[in-house]
Amino acid sequence: MPDFNSRFKGFWTDTVDAEFDLKKMLADATVTAQEAELLSQFIRDGYVVIPNAISTQLADQIAHEMANVHNTPEKFVARAERQNYSYATEAVVQSKFIRLIDYYVNSSLAREAIFSPMIARILQLIFQRPVMAFQSLSFKVGSQQAIHQDGAYVVLSEPAQFAASWIALEDVQEGTGELIYYPGSHRYPDFLFSGQYKHFKPARDGQEQLQASLKNLHDQAKHMNLQLKSFLPKKGDALIWAADLAHGGSRISNPHATRQSLVTHYCPVDVLPNYAKETPIFHKKESGYPGCYYSARHYDLRPNASTPNELLNLAPDIVRQIERNA
Repeated sequence: MPDFNSRFKGFWTDTVDAEFDLKKMLADATVTAQEAELLSQFIRDGYVVIPNAISTQLADQIAHEMANVHNTPEKFVARAERQNYSYATEAVVQSKFIRLIDYYVNSSLAREAIFSPMIARILQLIFQRPVMAFQSLSFKVGSQQAIHQDGAYVVLSEPAQFAASWIALEDVQEGTGELIYYPGSHRYPDFLFSGQYKHFKPARDGQEQLQASLKNLHDQAKHMNLQLKSFLPKKGDALIWAADLAHGGSRISNPHATRQSLVTHYCPVDVLPNYAKETPIFHKKESGYPGCYYSARHYDLRPNASTPNELLNLAPDIVRQIERNA
């Protein structure tokens, strides 16, 4: 059995012999020299940057489409800041804090981006099986979110078997709340909530443990002499990061600037996000891209008689939440 760095295991890239295995893959021509270089960085640093992951034209098309989803507001679920779910009305879309949730469901452009050839290829090499996008968020401005590890909040049947992509829809300037991260932090010792759990549960663990976990991320960085790094991509660049990379959003010093981006979480197609247990309508859809699927908590993806170009409906319980809070 492979020896993992974490009790929660992960992918082959998370084993102590990952670099040795990568050399074998290169020798066997399973990966190209370019792919091996990217995978080596992912193993070492917990992330990899892919320049020109999507075209600038596609990035512009997605940004334009997002700005006009209010034309069919009932087909897109959104949040302004961290408020309740709402339809993507014109007022909500104009908010600089809008976050379109699981946008790829009703956007073929978004699916083209999140399953672009280089992104899909790297994820498939890491996962060693088909890839499934299971949640996403769009951003107009930086989140200013505290440094965190996704594994504390994103819950799956295999706690460490997921990764994420961050795609720039415009050039990102310093001071816009740019993404920051500690390279190598995916190898931190496990922080265990209530002595045994990877994910944080408020009722079980309490705010004191949450704050301790967040402080631990900086304490470990100091102990390992890791330095914060900023991601200042050009339009179309993407960053893929491991589940346990400690990352967040820097402070916004230029309040008039935007930082338009699309973030997506992926897992292997045989791994289940926690919401699969919470909703009776869970379904996986083929994306139209080889070896790539998607699911979503907020939409009804079950097969129906709709035409291929028809937008899918929101999940019934999400609709009820929106209308109850309207």
